[in-house]
Amino acid sequence: MFTLLLLLPLVSSAAATAFQIPLVKIESPMVKMIRQGTWAAHVRKMEFRRLEMIRQLAGGKKYTQEINDYYDLEYLGNVTIGTPDQTFQMVLDTGSSNFWIPDYTCSADKPAVCEEPICDYGKVCIVFCPERSCCGKQRSLRKKNPCRGKHYFLSNSSSTYVRMSGKWSIKYGTGSAEGFYGNDTVRFGDAGTNQLIVSGCQIGQADQIADFFAGHPMDGVLGMSFSALSTTGAVPVFERAYKLGLVDPVFTVYMKSAGHHAENVFGGVFTYGGLDTENCDEKVVYENLTVATYWQFRVK
Repeated sequence: MFTLLLLLPLVSSAAATAFQIPLVKIESPMVKMIRQGTWAAHVRKMEFRRLEMIRQLAGGKKYTQEINDYYDLEYLGNVTIGTPDQTFQMVLDTGSSNFWIPDYTCSADKPAVCEEPICDYGKVCIVFCPERSCCGKQRSLRKKNPCRGKHYFLSNSSSTYVRMSGKWSIKYGTGSAEGFYGNDTVRFGDAGTNQLIVSGCQIGQADQIADFFAGHPMDGVLGMSFSALSTTGAVPVFERAYKLGLVDPVFTVYMKSAGHHAENVFGGVFTYGGLDTENCDEKVVYENLTVATYWQFRVK
């Protein structure tokens, strides 16, 4: 049984005029986007905006770092280590997670002329070599110390440096590096710029590097991948910056082509803690990674 409930005001016996307002059914934006297949992208966009608002309210910052292009093959960015700053030109490598730079113990212990043929061990060296210290003992068959010409880390010059125990060794497809551990402050970008400063970072101090690195302008490697790839168990520098609350867990890479003949010219920008709204399109497309190691995903 149905009961009809009428709510009537106190009126006179005369019939009052009735007014009707037509109702229009509106499809909710959520239902519409689900039907169009755009709801998931919208949720991600709103989540990004939420993170941006939190970052702004919390006083978070976004840091940019210019990189230099070498023949469209190598893109290098500067970082500084220690107090005061010591500058190094690094490969910002998204395919690894370890961080190492040449230590001063990797430097050649003899003058560069010792690597010339006239200074080979023996009587040839004694007769023709202008530097007699080259002739003291038999040298390695390697003609050139691959550390020569690179920037060395002088730990004794840094007031924030702490020596750590243990040795490390890394093998790449093109070569290897090995050395010992230290801990110091790392800064993304050149001294005097708006640097992302990360204290207490584990660094690898290389006392030996492969010959491959001799012919390249880079000093060392700063891994930007996940900690699961770390061969030393260290937390990657950018991941540590996020865990310290310095930045959001986002970085953007813009790489500019300058041609195969370009050397040490502007080659793009790394943006830490946000999107590069100046060089990148506003449309952001998200893809799930196949696994949290490399920045890799399936191509559809």
